[in-house]
Amino acid sequence: MCDHLSVCAACRNEARELADLGRALARLRRYEPPATLAARAVAAARRRSAARRSVPTWWSWLLGAGALLAVAVCVWLAVEALAGFEGAGGGELLDLIGSYPHLLWRYPADTALALLETLPVTSLAIGLASALLACLLGAQVVASTTATHSWPYPNGRA
Repeated sequence: MCDHLSVCAACRNEARELADLGRALARLRRYEPPATLAARAVAAARRRSAARRSVPTWWSWLLGAGALLAVAVCVWLAVEALAGFEGAGGGELLDLIGSYPHLLWRYPADTALALLETLPVTSLAIGLASALLACLLGAQVVASTTATHSWPYPNGRA
């Protein structure tokens, strides 16, 4: 490194600036924080955390019930969609495609349109929306429940 610094002026200037910075930092006096700083910071954090965690228990129950209802609607609509698919001849269409798979490759647009005609799109869309709602409500239940109990430290200690 010394050989390089004797040849390269840019690196020599950079090394001199770093050495000057090190000497300047060494001359600074050390700052001692107040003894009560840690206790005050922890107390302020607990106050803010307690203010954020004031979730009423009925809200968690309401969100949980909403999530269960959304899951029930989703399952019910899936059963209805399957029954509607079977009722519209979807089962026979799938059997036909299974027996003659070359139809799918030779006429992909017609096969896709035939499948779309047999699918109960409205029921599927509502089922997907209820599944999404169940996920969102379930996530809210988990978030509000864990915030209420100071998870993962129920006693507030780390």
